[in-house]
Amino acid sequence: MRSEGVRSLTLPVGAPHSDGMKTTLSSLLVIGYGSTLRGDDAAGFRLAEELSAEEGISTMPVHQLTPDLAAAIAEAEEVVFVDAEFGDYVNGLQIHLLLPGGKGSASSHGCSPSALLDLADRLYGRRPVATVIGIPARDAGLSEQVSAITRTGIEDAKRWILERWACHA
Repeated sequence: MRSEGVRSLTLPVGAPHSDGMKTTLSSLLVIGYGSTLRGDDAAGFRLAEELSAEEGISTMPVHQLTPDLAAAIAEAEEVVFVDAEFGDYVNGLQIHLLLPGGKGSASSHGCSPSALLDLADRLYGRRPVATVIGIPARDAGLSEQVSAITRTGIEDAKRWILERWACHA
């Protein structure tokens, strides 16, 4: 997962996102990113595509994070970034709440989630609540198919996002 410079708080799967109190959110934006031609790297992109039919959730399946996403991020109350998390040590979803102050990188060829949040804040005066979800991935070879472990991770992440959204609807 492209998360350099991220200050984060790890949330266990199934844990409430906040103190359990319901809040009113006007919008949830899911940005799923990765290459659809590199097997498991497509995890975030595929999840965003699958969630696009869900009412009340805006999705952006993209191949990489770029500065132009800052405008959409600034309009959301909450943003969930979803990417593949490669490594043999990754056996389940990696869920991190992004905290202000993380140093991310930005260029015309790609940005980190933290850099996009900072850019949205600087340009539009808004920094929504943001979470990064890493989906377990093993194979980035040339393929349009994801592995079984990544498919399971996509389903787990989808369930987590839908349950999270249901708490605020």
